[in-house]
Amino acid sequence: MSRRTFVRSLAASVALGAGSVLLGALASGYGPLSVRPDPGLVWLRYVSGWLGAPWAWGLLGLALGWVAGRALSAALSATAGLLVAVLSYYVAKAAVGITPWLDWNATGMWCGAALVTGPVLGLLGHLARRRSWTAVPAALVAPALMVSDVGRASAGPTRPGADLAVLVAAAVLAVALVARVLQARRRQSI
Repeated sequence: MSRRTFVRSLAASVALGAGSVLLGALASGYGPLSVRPDPGLVWLRYVSGWLGAPWAWGLLGLALGWVAGRALSAALSATAGLLVAVLSYYVAKAAVGITPWLDWNATGMWCGAALVTGPVLGLLGHLARRRSWTAVPAALVAPALMVSDVGRASAGPTRPGADLAVLVAAAVLAVALVARVLQARRRQSI
Protein backbone atom coordinates (compact mmCIF):
# COMPACT_ATOMS: atom_id res chain seq x y z
CA MET A 1 0.00 0.00 0.00
CA SER A 2 1.36 3.41 -0.89
CA ARG A 3 1.90 6.10 1.71
CA ARG A 4 -0.75 8.24 0.03
CA THR A 5 -3.34 5.45 0.22
CA PHE A 6 -2.42 4.83 3.85
CA VAL A 7 -2.90 8.50 4.77
CA ARG A 8 -6.23 8.63 2.94
CA SER A 9 -7.37 5.47 4.70
CA LEU A 10 -6.56 6.95 8.09
CA ALA A 11 -8.32 10.20 7.16
CA ALA A 12 -11.44 8.27 6.11
CA SER A 13 -11.36 6.35 9.39
CA VAL A 14 -11.11 9.51 11.49
CA ALA A 15 -13.81 11.18 9.39
CA LEU A 16 -16.19 8.27 9.98
CA GLY A 17 -15.52 7.92 13.70
CA ALA A 18 -15.35 11.54 14.75
CA GLY A 19 -17.66 12.74 11.98
CA SER A 20 -20.64 10.76 13.18
CA VAL A 21 -20.29 12.31 16.65
CA LEU A 22 -19.56 15.87 15.53
CA LEU A 23 -22.33 15.96 12.94
CA GLY A 24 -24.75 14.51 15.47
CA ALA A 25 -23.82 17.23 17.95
CA LEU A 26 -24.25 19.93 15.30
CA ALA A 27 -27.54 18.47 14.04
CA SER A 28 -29.22 18.10 17.41
CA GLY A 29 -31.59 20.77 18.57
CA TYR A 30 -29.94 21.05 21.96
CA GLY A 31 -26.43 21.24 23.37
CA PRO A 32 -23.55 23.66 23.03
CA LEU A 33 -22.71 22.70 19.43
CA SER A 34 -26.27 22.89 18.06
CA VAL A 35 -26.49 24.86 14.86
CA ARG A 36 -30.21 25.48 15.29
CA PRO A 37 -32.81 24.93 18.06
CA ASP A 38 -34.98 21.81 18.12
CA PRO A 39 -35.54 19.99 15.74
CA GLY A 40 -32.04 20.93 14.57
CA LEU A 41 -30.86 20.31 11.03
CA VAL A 42 -32.67 17.28 9.68
CA TRP A 43 -30.30 16.64 6.77
CA LEU A 44 -27.35 16.56 9.19
CA ARG A 45 -29.26 14.02 11.26
CA TYR A 46 -29.44 11.82 8.17
CA VAL A 47 -25.70 12.07 7.58
CA SER A 48 -24.84 11.59 11.25
CA GLY A 49 -27.17 8.59 11.48
CA TRP A 50 -25.62 7.03 8.37
CA LEU A 51 -22.07 7.57 9.64
CA GLY A 52 -22.98 5.97 12.96
CA ALA A 53 -24.81 3.01 11.41
CA PRO A 54 -23.18 -0.42 11.53
CA TRP A 55 -23.32 -0.73 7.74
CA ALA A 56 -21.19 2.41 7.32
CA TRP A 57 -18.49 0.95 9.55
CA GLY A 58 -18.67 -2.30 7.59
CA LEU A 59 -18.34 -0.39 4.33
CA LEU A 60 -15.26 1.34 5.72
CA GLY A 61 -13.59 -2.03 6.29
CA LEU A 62 -14.61 -3.24 2.82
CA ALA A 63 -13.42 -0.04 1.15
CA LEU A 64 -10.06 -0.12 2.93
CA GLY A 65 -9.62 -3.71 1.78
CA TRP A 66 -10.58 -2.71 -1.77
CA VAL A 67 -7.88 -0.04 -2.04
CA ALA A 68 -5.13 -1.92 -0.19
CA GLY A 69 -3.71 -3.92 -3.08
CA ARG A 70 -2.52 -7.18 -1.51
CA ALA A 71 -4.55 -9.52 0.68
CA LEU A 72 -2.39 -9.09 3.77
CA SER A 73 -2.40 -5.31 3.34
CA ALA A 74 -6.19 -5.42 2.96
CA ALA A 75 -6.67 -7.31 6.22
CA LEU A 76 -4.26 -5.07 8.12
CA SER A 77 -5.56 -1.84 6.60
CA ALA A 78 -9.20 -2.62 7.38
CA THR A 79 -8.34 -3.63 10.93
CA ALA A 80 -6.22 -0.54 11.54
CA GLY A 81 -8.85 1.69 9.95
CA LEU A 82 -11.64 0.32 12.11
CA LEU A 83 -9.49 0.67 15.24
CA VAL A 84 -8.74 4.31 14.35
CA ALA A 85 -12.44 4.94 13.67
CA VAL A 86 -13.44 3.48 17.06
CA LEU A 87 -10.82 5.52 18.90
CA SER A 88 -11.71 8.75 17.09
CA TYR A 89 -15.42 8.12 17.80
CA TYR A 90 -14.92 7.83 21.55
CA VAL A 91 -12.38 10.65 21.73
CA ALA A 92 -14.85 12.90 19.85
CA LYS A 93 -17.66 11.94 22.26
CA ALA A 94 -15.50 13.02 25.18
CA ALA A 95 -14.27 16.15 23.38
CA VAL A 96 -17.77 17.48 22.63
CA GLY A 97 -19.05 16.66 26.12
CA ILE A 98 -21.37 13.76 25.31
CA THR A 99 -19.42 11.70 27.83
CA PRO A 100 -17.37 13.27 30.64
CA TRP A 101 -14.34 11.08 29.85
CA LEU A 102 -13.22 8.40 27.47
CA ASP A 103 -15.44 5.34 27.94
CA TRP A 104 -12.76 2.64 28.18
CA ASN A 105 -15.24 -0.24 28.49
CA ALA A 106 -17.09 0.60 25.28
CA THR A 107 -13.87 1.56 23.51
CA GLY A 108 -12.30 -1.78 24.44
CA MET A 109 -15.36 -3.75 23.37
CA TRP A 110 -15.55 -2.06 19.95
CA CYS A 111 -11.78 -2.30 19.45
CA GLY A 112 -12.18 -6.04 20.06
CA ALA A 113 -14.94 -6.13 17.45
CA ALA A 114 -12.65 -4.26 15.03
CA LEU A 115 -9.89 -6.81 15.61
CA VAL A 116 -12.30 -9.63 14.74
CA THR A 117 -14.22 -8.08 11.82
CA GLY A 118 -11.43 -5.96 10.31
CA PRO A 119 -9.45 -8.79 8.70
CA VAL A 120 -12.63 -10.42 7.35
CA LEU A 121 -13.98 -7.18 5.88
CA GLY A 122 -10.57 -6.27 4.47
CA LEU A 123 -10.21 -9.62 2.72
CA LEU A 124 -13.77 -9.42 1.38
CA GLY A 125 -13.03 -5.93 0.04
CA HIS A 126 -9.86 -7.26 -1.57
CA LEU A 127 -11.76 -10.14 -3.21
CA ALA A 128 -14.57 -7.86 -4.36
CA ARG A 129 -12.09 -5.79 -6.35
CA ARG A 130 -11.58 -8.56 -8.90
CA ARG A 131 -13.60 -8.37 -12.09
CA SER A 132 -14.87 -11.94 -12.19
CA TRP A 133 -18.06 -13.76 -11.28
CA THR A 134 -16.32 -15.30 -8.28
CA ALA A 135 -15.93 -11.78 -6.86
CA VAL A 136 -19.66 -11.00 -6.99
CA PRO A 137 -20.57 -12.65 -3.65
CA ALA A 138 -17.83 -10.69 -1.88
CA ALA A 139 -18.88 -7.49 -3.67
CA LEU A 140 -22.52 -7.94 -2.66
CA VAL A 141 -21.57 -7.99 1.03
CA ALA A 142 -21.57 -4.17 0.95
CA PRO A 143 -25.18 -3.73 -0.21
CA ALA A 144 -26.24 -6.64 2.02
CA LEU A 145 -24.81 -4.82 5.06
CA MET A 146 -26.76 -1.73 4.08
CA VAL A 147 -30.05 -3.57 3.67
CA SER A 148 -29.60 -5.55 6.89
CA ASP A 149 -29.47 -2.34 8.92
CA VAL A 150 -32.74 -0.89 7.59
CA GLY A 151 -35.29 -0.47 10.36
CA ARG A 152 -32.80 0.14 13.15
CA ALA A 153 -32.99 3.41 15.03
CA SER A 154 -29.69 4.94 13.89
CA ALA A 155 -31.25 8.06 12.34
CA GLY A 156 -33.83 8.85 15.02
CA PRO A 157 -36.87 10.80 13.82
CA THR A 158 -35.60 10.85 10.23
CA ARG A 159 -35.90 7.05 10.05
CA PRO A 160 -38.35 6.47 7.12
CA GLY A 161 -36.53 8.79 4.74
CA ALA A 162 -33.14 7.54 5.87
CA ASP A 163 -34.17 3.92 5.32
CA LEU A 164 -35.44 4.64 1.83
CA ALA A 165 -32.21 6.45 0.93
CA VAL A 166 -30.12 3.53 2.24
CA LEU A 167 -32.20 1.00 0.26
CA VAL A 168 -31.84 3.03 -2.93
CA ALA A 169 -28.09 3.42 -2.36
CA ALA A 170 -27.74 -0.33 -1.70
CA ALA A 171 -29.61 -1.15 -4.92
CA VAL A 172 -27.50 1.28 -6.96
CA LEU A 173 -24.31 -0.13 -5.43
CA ALA A 174 -25.35 -3.72 -6.15
CA VAL A 175 -26.19 -2.90 -9.76
CA ALA A 176 -22.91 -0.99 -10.22
CA LEU A 177 -20.82 -3.85 -8.80
CA VAL A 178 -22.51 -6.49 -10.96
CA ALA A 179 -22.34 -4.21 -14.03
CA ARG A 180 -18.61 -3.81 -13.41
CA VAL A 181 -18.14 -7.57 -13.71
CA LEU A 182 -20.45 -7.79 -16.74
CA GLN A 183 -18.47 -5.07 -18.49
CA ALA A 184 -15.18 -6.85 -17.80
CA ARG A 185 -16.60 -10.15 -19.07
CA ARG A 186 -17.93 -8.46 -22.21
CA ARG A 187 -14.51 -6.94 -22.93
CA GLN A 188 -12.85 -10.33 -22.59
CA SER A 189 -15.28 -11.95 -25.02
CA ILE A 190 -14.61 -9.39 -27.76
